[in-house]
Amino acid sequence: MDDIDHIQQRDDILHQLALMKRKPTLVSANGQCLWCHDEPVSGLSLAFCSTECGEDYEKFQRNKKRSCIQYRDHHNR
Repeated sequence: MDDIDHIQQRDDILHQLALMKRKPTLVSANGQCLWCHDEPVSGLSLAFCSTECGEDYEKFQRNKKRSCIQYRDHHNR
């Protein structure tokens, strides 16, 4: 193996690691918005009917994660 082969192998490994770390794409199973459940998904989104619903969903998920961490930290004292 020469230097170019080693560099290519390293780049392939880094690419695979980056793919593993990315968040999975949300997709609605029934075509309805995952947040409001009232409207069909639209635009390029496969999960939400609007940008606002997508943002609300993400905000809720962040708050839920934060609450879980705070709860766990509080009960581990």
